[in-house]
Amino acid sequence: MFSLSISAALLFATTVLYLLIRKLRSANRPSLAHIRGPAPESFLLGNLRQLLRATLPHTDLHLLNTYGSLARVRAPLGENRLWTADPSAIHHILSKSRDVWIKPHEARWALIAASGSGLTGVEGEDHRRQRRAVSRAFGVSEVRALGDGLRERAEKLVTHIIEGDLNGVLEGEEMDVSQMVGKGMLDAVGHAFSGYDFHALEGGQDDLAESLHGFMAKGFGRPNSFKIFMHGLMAHIPMPLLDVLHYTPDPGLAFLRRTVGLCNVLSRKLITEKTKRVENGDEKLGTDVLSLIVKANVQETGRWRLGDQELVSQFASLIAAGHETTVTTLSWVLYELALHEDVQRELRAELEAASPDADLNNLLLLNAIIRETARFDTVVPHIFRVSTQDDIVPLSEPIRTTTGEEISEVLVPKGTRVFVSSISYNRRKDIWGADADTWRPSRWMDGTIAVKDSIGPYENLMSFGAGHRACVGWRYAIAELQIFLSALIRAFEFRATARTKAVRRENCLVMLPMVEGEEDKGNRMPVEVRVIGKA
Repeated sequence: MFSLSISAALLFATTVLYLLIRKLRSANRPSLAHIRGPAPESFLLGNLRQLLRATLPHTDLHLLNTYGSLARVRAPLGENRLWTADPSAIHHILSKSRDVWIKPHEARWALIAASGSGLTGVEGEDHRRQRRAVSRAFGVSEVRALGDGLRERAEKLVTHIIEGDLNGVLEGEEMDVSQMVGKGMLDAVGHAFSGYDFHALEGGQDDLAESLHGFMAKGFGRPNSFKIFMHGLMAHIPMPLLDVLHYTPDPGLAFLRRTVGLCNVLSRKLITEKTKRVENGDEKLGTDVLSLIVKANVQETGRWRLGDQELVSQFASLIAAGHETTVTTLSWVLYELALHEDVQRELRAELEAASPDADLNNLLLLNAIIRETARFDTVVPHIFRVSTQDDIVPLSEPIRTTTGEEISEVLVPKGTRVFVSSISYNRRKDIWGADADTWRPSRWMDGTIAVKDSIGPYENLMSFGAGHRACVGWRYAIAELQIFLSALIRAFEFRATARTKAVRRENCLVMLPMVEGEEDKGNRMPVEVRVIGKA
């Protein structure tokens, strides 16, 4: 049997040979050499370290402000890629020509490693079938039916903090709010997605619940130079051969495999129980997402019916894609409110003036704060795509080429990978106002925003993606944010400490908060929490 080092060497040599053959074959293909962009840091890393490791959003805003809404960036070994924050290009890539631009196989491999072979990791017909099955569980009425369960768990979180973490504390205490809200929201998502209770707040959580706290930091973390090089190299290794990486002694991959395995064990148990109940005519199955998916799937026939493993994989995909991103967004909301105590007081006044059964969708400032944080603190900074054929990509504004020519479209060669910069699109001053680099919720109420093309499913933002691969559970995420934020602001004051002001936005595929100098401790959001009426 080949040793790991020999296998890795053969893999590298095969990749180099492949690149040389590809270079020769592409001699007469369209070129991106005329598109301006930054000089590569090195031949081995290109510009990927700036894009994938630098504190967000510095590199993306530099590209936008220096080169315009589309630029050429380099991957390892000199490969040309594109970076864009252009509305027309984004609409073309993610919506209009969605069958031309697909997820790169290395991105799919990473998603499958992190969340199984569910909705987030499949393409083509499999994606259409799975999305059809899952999306029906996240409609307006289906999400509304989950509201009582969300409110119950939000109140349990408040009670737990008052009677546990802050019991007897008069002057407030610095807490990691991402850990604090993560447990309550894990109980909420477990109930909403599957009817399962993780008991995270009570401290009785199992191995799976423990794994899901800080999932992205444990599984991916801040990439080092070797991982960044491998990210570039993986683009040129066929997907089946990437499975060799599962045998590398990487603790992140081992953690992801273990977490997916735990998810699948629980998912298979829950699906078996729910399927038997449906087949036995039980009409009180529940309104949780997995129950709705199972019930609809039992009634499906032909190609639309999901197989057993496809059903099992949905739970891991939904938990991995939905839980930590929502927890992280709420953490950024509390961070911003701690830094802007005047806005926090205004929000508390709005909530206190509203009736207990008020429709949270009608509270202007509450929703402006959620929208503004989703815009300013974009949790998923980049979306990755690759072209399956030569394609002409339109631009909403012209860019200047290396020869000084202005162009309004770009001929992109087959196989080109693109960074769709959600984080830069969400900071465009021509859309969000001249102060787009400032967190200011009032822009959503004073007419500052110049809505142009409709991009994402939520308020023209790219925070939930766009097109047929936009986040299927975005309505649930907003409802969860509304309910938990309302409960927390009614009960507590949040104030910034020195460590709050040392928080940096770090790229771990999602934008995680980390304290400067404490990055080895993973994602942390230290904020002082004080019970209303005390001190």
